[in-house]
Amino acid sequence: MRTSTKPFSPKLYPSNWMGNQYTSTYNVGKVLGGFSFGAGIAIDIGGVYNYYDPHIGPNSPNSTSPGKAALNTGTGALGLYGGLYGTAVSAAYSGMELVYPGGIGGYINAASKDQRHLDSTINKGSRVPFRILPWGSQKF
Repeated sequence: MRTSTKPFSPKLYPSNWMGNQYTSTYNVGKVLGGFSFGAGIAIDIGGVYNYYDPHIGPNSPNSTSPGKAALNTGTGALGLYGGLYGTAVSAAYSGMELVYPGGIGGYINAASKDQRHLDSTINKGSRVPFRILPWGSQKF
């Protein structure tokens, strides 16, 4: 609705992702994305500093390995500059890192453990084994 010093007008101006002639939502997303990308880099720099600090060490939960920091930075840049697909990949990676205990590595380790359990029970003697994480050429 338009409210200003001019006479009140209840006309509703529809909006979309790019806004309209009165509003713009596109720049807000870019600014917030750039801010969160910069904050992530700053947090990773602190984590890498802790990684090399002899009083804290790499086993601290506040430490980040340089490889992990590079992966986080690359994924963040993909989300910021990679268009729709880059944003989707970055959101999936970030969501997994935030929600799953141990992040992507914890998910893969848990899935491997679960797969070993399936192989020793349900998949034993099965002609078509069940796979949690399908990879490579699946021959059935």
